Amino acid sequence: MTSSNHSSDDSSRASSGIDRRELMRRAGMAGAGAGMVSIAGCGGQNDDGTTTQGTTGSSDGSGGSGVADDSFANYVTANPTNWQFNHFNFTQPFSHPMQTDMLQRWVISTNEFSDYAVSIDEFDSQNERAVLSVRDGLTWHNGDPGDPVTGEDLMAWFVCHAAVNSTVAGLYNASDIEVTGERQIELPLDGSVNESIFRQSLNNFWLNVPYHRYGEYVERFMDATSDEERNSVRTDLRSASFEEPFGNGPFKFVSRSSNRLRMELYEHHPDADQINFDYWDVIRASTDTASVVLGMAPEGDIDMVRNFTPPQSVLNQAKQNDGLLTNQLPALWGQALPFNCGHEDFGNIRVRQAIAELIDRDLVSRNYGEFGVPVQAPSGLVGNINGQNEQTDRWTRWVTDEGEEQLHRYQNPERGRRLLREEGYTKQGGKWMRPDGTQLSMPIKVPAGYTDWHPIYQTISSLLTDEGIDSEVKMIDATSYYPNHYLEGNYVAASTGWTLGRDNPWYTFGQWFRPLADKVYKMNFKPTEVKVPPIGEPDGELQSVDVLQLFQNVRNASEENLQEAITEFAWVANQFIPMLPILEINDTAWMTSDDWNWEPAKDDAAWQSKWPQWWFPRMGLMNAKSN
Repeated sequence: MTSSNHSSDDSSRASSGIDRRELMRRAGMAGAGAGMVSIAGCGGQNDDGTTTQGTTGSSDGSGGSGVADDSFANYVTANPTNWQFNHFNFTQPFSHPMQTDMLQRWVISTNEFSDYAVSIDEFDSQNERAVLSVRDGLTWHNGDPGDPVTGEDLMAWFVCHAAVNSTVAGLYNASDIEVTGERQIELPLDGSVNESIFRQSLNNFWLNVPYHRYGEYVERFMDATSDEERNSVRTDLRSASFEEPFGNGPFKFVSRSSNRLRMELYEHHPDADQINFDYWDVIRASTDTASVVLGMAPEGDIDMVRNFTPPQSVLNQAKQNDGLLTNQLPALWGQALPFNCGHEDFGNIRVRQAIAELIDRDLVSRNYGEFGVPVQAPSGLVGNINGQNEQTDRWTRWVTDEGEEQLHRYQNPERGRRLLREEGYTKQGGKWMRPDGTQLSMPIKVPAGYTDWHPIYQTISSLLTDEGIDSEVKMIDATSYYPNHYLEGNYVAASTGWTLGRDNPWYTFGQWFRPLADKVYKMNFKPTEVKVPPIGEPDGELQSVDVLQLFQNVRNASEENLQEAITEFAWVANQFIPMLPILEINDTAWMTSDDWNWEPAKDDAAWQSKWPQWWFPRMGLMNAKSN
């Protein structure tokens, strides 16, 4: 890695290197235009057993445009020919982060936001309106150059997210969105929305809803006058399958085979001049991620794995490889144990609480490894871990001092056993028996390919088995786990992340409690039926709570009142526990540095944005080394 001596300001750092990179790019244009090159990451076996190679280029695998490698490759385990390109459909969707542009950039460590594909021109909470614009010069990949990305496309983005009930949809009224300029819309807010919540709502999203592709669903949803009609749009949008890719990012789709999807630099992107290589490949490789990261350098086909939490032994080996670069950033999430709240046993809040008491989160954390810590007070509050993988109490900033003390910690197995007995369960011969005389059972579904998750759920299953509850981990193919199991509520207990990669609790509460139609479908309960004990009385009598009002209180709170509103909702999350947060983790990003420059020093704040591998090429902070 080459360290930078520039200031920490990203824009000044990027602009200082443009001239050099532009010269490199222009010097290599003739070679790049001659055809596809034979490069690292380009080879692979076709279905007939033949080898895929480029048609021209240097025989040693170096790039044909004056750089050591003319193609950067990231890693997947799925067959690219199985992908379809409607990202609202959870069955084999594909939308690459270099093929479409992110709405904005957020630096986690400094809480700084930068407009990217979209800018917020005005935000008027008092008058319940926001004005947003598309970046000037952004075009779709449907020409040379393609059509401009317009306000109509931005409207389509917000309408379609409302149609599928994304968490962001709780902040605005989709039916009243107006296109007010060629690249601009006016967004009517749903009340006096908190500005920091709105700003965070744009994180981790891409501008990937072109009106020319999604217009049918947009118009139907805007014209819908009943829940039945809106549900019909949602169903159709979730099931639609697009065979043709689309994009507006710096790389454009070229081709795909069973082992590789290839994109080429799109010269008309506003940031194309920051990039000095011509291809971005998506390479299918082993499901054993540990072997993939250890094989990336010096001669591997793969140049990056976005994030992978390794066993200590793998990390130790990686540190001995000079061609490998790793860096950490806050995950803003961790693994959880979701319950099927419609289940005859785990639909009972007291049984869920009992299970929470019986699971030793400290032990689970130790078995997971150094990159995770136990959640201290399971309630949807981010901030349990720092950058050194140490336990912190930053999560307490979201709630009042009294509220923090009242949140239950779930560290008392004897209370768990008492709760089971009070609900009619008995322990006989070392086994917990249900009131009907059968053994209490809690199988846990886990994606088979998420190997770094497996120690977590295997430990949980072992703890419950030792306690006398029949439990086993059921491995589910990763391509079907979310669409056919978790998101359909097709499980007894499952596995997922407990936040949406944002630190404001409003988004965690949305993931846990925001209904689709009349229920939180992935956990099978109706928000109108939520009951919890009074604040500060975990064993108190259950009382009904108005979840939708709690959402409104947080969403519309002023900065001065936000902590109080979150405190009230955090208690409900802590007691109802539709899912049990187990760990909060740090992410480890993996890159090769033998053929690639990564300019910021590892302690630079530029790394603290998801994800550096997507941002740095756009910013001129990553480039191919010279031949």
